[in-house]
Amino acid sequence: MSIWVFDTPPAVFIRIRKTGSTSIVRGIFKGRGVAHTVTGSSFPPEWKSRFVFAFVRNPFDRLVSSLEMFQTYPVKSEQDASIRSGLGLHDVMDVIEDDTIPIAGETYVSKLRQHAIQMTHGTYFLNEADFIGRFERFDQDCRHVYRQLGMEEPEIIPHRRNTPPRDYRSYFDKSTRSRAEQIFAEDLERFGYNF
Repeated sequence: MSIWVFDTPPAVFIRIRKTGSTSIVRGIFKGRGVAHTVTGSSFPPEWKSRFVFAFVRNPFDRLVSSLEMFQTYPVKSEQDASIRSGLGLHDVMDVIEDDTIPIAGETYVSKLRQHAIQMTHGTYFLNEADFIGRFERFDQDCRHVYRQLGMEEPEIIPHRRNTPPRDYRSYFDKSTRSRAEQIFAEDLERFGYNF
């Protein structure tokens, strides 16, 4: 997964897609960091001395956000266009559960998996985080990051690609809710989210 490393101030951002990560990379740090794809099973030890942080989001809301994004996401093949045209929650969950799809790939389904996979998936190294903010209190938790890094807080926290809130619950029926609860059981337990 992509992990952003910043030198000034020294920080490491574990980028979980669909949690406000673009706002952090482009808004707070103005894109001045370097993105790394960590494919191994260990967090680089040289990063542990920096402030390591991440943001999470209600898994049901994040799943719907991923679905909406990929219903209009650019495709490069007729096969991808076919997948996109009928994309529903069960299809997104099929992609999440398909371990043959590489998370760091460049295909439509790889990018979909990258945006929707569980936040507690081992590729995120969340156990290394000094701070885990929440999308639901984005401004407040971004201000905490600013303070931890000794950065001057802006009057308004930059939030890019911010879409109007929606009731994610209306996207689920009994079957999709039950399946999502199983897939995201660890996310729900660890971060205290619920439907």
